[in-house]
Amino acid sequence: MKYLMKPLFLIVALLSVWSSQAMASLSEADVQRVIDVQRDPAGKELTAQIMDDAVLSNEEKAAMWEDVRRVMKSDGPAAASAVAQTYVFRKMFPEAEPEQLATLEGRHELVIDRIRSDNEMNSAFTDVVQGHGFSDLDEWGEVALQVTKATHALKFEAYEREINASIEQIRNSPQMNEEQIAQVIAAQNASIAQLREQTEGVSEADKRVVAPFMEELSEKSILNASESSDSGF
Repeated sequence: MKYLMKPLFLIVALLSVWSSQAMASLSEADVQRVIDVQRDPAGKELTAQIMDDAVLSNEEKAAMWEDVRRVMKSDGPAAASAVAQTYVFRKMFPEAEPEQLATLEGRHELVIDRIRSDNEMNSAFTDVVQGHGFSDLDEWGEVALQVTKATHALKFEAYEREINASIEQIRNSPQMNEEQIAQVIAAQNASIAQLREQTEGVSEADKRVVAPFMEELSEKSILNASESSDSGF
């Protein structure tokens, strides 16, 4: 499931933390500002800098794909994507605790600390987001993550429909016995549960606003830098 590791989702997940307070609904202007940042040439240059440390060696890629295939069979594509993400994040932050790498909040802290520890990068990144109407990095991060969560939700809804359709086909498969069918359906249902958890709290209003911009939000940028990594997702 390629979109699960599309760059837009990876970097925004790292750079942003979902506020515990209720957030205002997105406007079309909010989404357009996020797109303007991701298309900014300076932002694209920063993308390359941020992801320099995420390039996997051939041995690391082989190990990652072995784990991905194993988890794909047992737990489904959502879990397999999480495995691939962990390899990339662990490459970027080798000293981070596994628990920190496993959460949006932990990844947010790691990347924000990385950016702010480099005065030149911090200044450049701030200039980019302020140039498109955000007051600072934190405001951009909050809005960008809200946009990204809505994008995830729309993608996941489509994927859930695919899974439900495949479950119906599996139930009627003459090539599988009842035990095999039960195992596959359980894995598919686990994938659906994971996807729902990742987009919990996304409003219908946000999804309606974001839907017309889906193609633009998939463009490679500072907000979707993982495409330059070797995850393959």
